[in-house]
Amino acid sequence: MAEDPTSFERKTCATCKRLFASETDFLTGTNRWRICDRKNLWFNCNCGSTMMIVRGKFNWYAPEKTMSTGAAGLFNKIGGLKELPHVSTSVMEIQEALQAVELDIPLVAKKLKGDPLLAAMLLETANNIKNSREPGDKKKIEGLEHAIMYVGKKACGELVMTISLKAFKTTTTVFNPIEFWKDAFITSDLAELIAQKWGHNINRDEVFISAALCNIGKIVGAIALPQNVDKIEAMVNNPKTLCTWPQAEASLKLPNHALLGEIGAALWGLPKYVLESVGTHHAPVQSNAGIPVSRPAPKLTISECVGLANQLSHWILLRPSRIDQPTIDKICSVAIIKTHELDAFAEQHSGLAKRAA
Repeated sequence: MAEDPTSFERKTCATCKRLFASETDFLTGTNRWRICDRKNLWFNCNCGSTMMIVRGKFNWYAPEKTMSTGAAGLFNKIGGLKELPHVSTSVMEIQEALQAVELDIPLVAKKLKGDPLLAAMLLETANNIKNSREPGDKKKIEGLEHAIMYVGKKACGELVMTISLKAFKTTTTVFNPIEFWKDAFITSDLAELIAQKWGHNINRDEVFISAALCNIGKIVGAIALPQNVDKIEAMVNNPKTLCTWPQAEASLKLPNHALLGEIGAALWGLPKYVLESVGTHHAPVQSNAGIPVSRPAPKLTISECVGLANQLSHWILLRPSRIDQPTIDKICSVAIIKTHELDAFAEQHSGLAKRAA
């Protein structure tokens, strides 16, 4: 059936001048599709620029088009997933401003101040990153403009998106989202430290963001399936049934949080490197196709750094029953990490647990 040109809003990318005039144009060589709270559709051109189609001008779009078969099937099966909250328009506009060729830092800071909670959390996160990367320098990042310059425009855009997800409301009574996010940023710090020690040419911002969001499927579940997530949380913490989160999901026959995370990543327009860690953080040594990752040296990939950090976070937070030792062993075998080396690493960074206190 021929496309109806009247149902499209024609767009031209301000950066690369590419013309979008049909469904095929929009869905080819683009990524990170997401609908904001005003029901406008945002996406990224292949050149990296953020673009927006106004509400009512994209009846050809469906989020399932950006999901794997498994995630799309789950999305269509469970009605509550279609009611997941949208990221705010202000966050989209901040991301757009951060991608400008000529970055206007005061303008970005002004937009951030329009959401005081987001601004405060970005400043806090920037200081936590600085403390982790420069433990000997006690000077704080005092203002938003300094935070933007310190973190960098690309990482700042992803941090703004990550922090905005913390504001989503849940109705769980056992699962605690505040504790979840504390753990998430401990995992981020660990992943970055692991990447520095055992990774191969890894962008430290990408590994940090990937680790913070690798378990985002738990938040998706807490929003759409709160009773399920409470059952899982209760099972992994019950002294009589202590186990890992995936083991509890399997035992209770509940949706896997990696698939739920893929759905959230698709709906919220998270970057590809995050999506890969979301899907593979419990089995990161091989690709989704089951083919060993080709590597030029015995060094870890982003997904492997995230997977190891995810396990070590349980170690540092004294939750041994939630550790998946086979996953640790597989990842360590890639980079030839000896048991005593990993023990020393965990002991050296055990102080990160103070952030969760």
